[in-house]
Amino acid sequence: MYERTKEQLITAPTIEPVSGIEAAKHCYVTSHDDDAYLADLITAARMHVEEICWSALITQTWQYWFDRFDSRLFVPRPPLQTIGFVKYTAADGTLTTVDSAVYETSAERQLHFVRLAYQQSWPSARGHGDDVTIQAVVGYGDAATDVPMPLRQAIKLLVGHMYRVRGDEPPQELPAAVKPLLAPYRIKKES
Repeated sequence: MYERTKEQLITAPTIEPVSGIEAAKHCYVTSHDDDAYLADLITAARMHVEEICWSALITQTWQYWFDRFDSRLFVPRPPLQTIGFVKYTAADGTLTTVDSAVYETSAERQLHFVRLAYQQSWPSARGHGDDVTIQAVVGYGDAATDVPMPLRQAIKLLVGHMYRVRGDEPPQELPAAVKPLLAPYRIKKES
């Protein structure tokens, strides 16, 4: 399996898995003075959970680059919803889209990848860095309720912790209650 050389977020999530109202209720906040602050904490907590679990929670679009085609091109941040396109730079320098009949997606141990379809072959890329580009839509879905409840609860616990601490203490490990909530959702990276 060939590793990507770089990646870029194309379309960020349009909502968060936890609403401001849910976060305020969890933190026992009754005024609206900290609404903007809580919104920032929710985003930070979601991003932290995504990093720990090595996945995407709410639908988002990412683009990945590879130096060449290989038997399997790994697509991070499961769950994978769809492949938007696979493109390559041809020998003459033109960026060309690979017909979707040439490839298929598969998964092994929750790790998604693009591979050749039966009796197909990859086109010839020019043989330079970042010649192959894959765009993928990833995440559990478009609604907060699409995200598994334990992940949403972990976000609320992280928001509550960050709201209370506010940077007054040195960085700590995850709050103890968060770890067991995330454990079943942590993707194991292939070595």
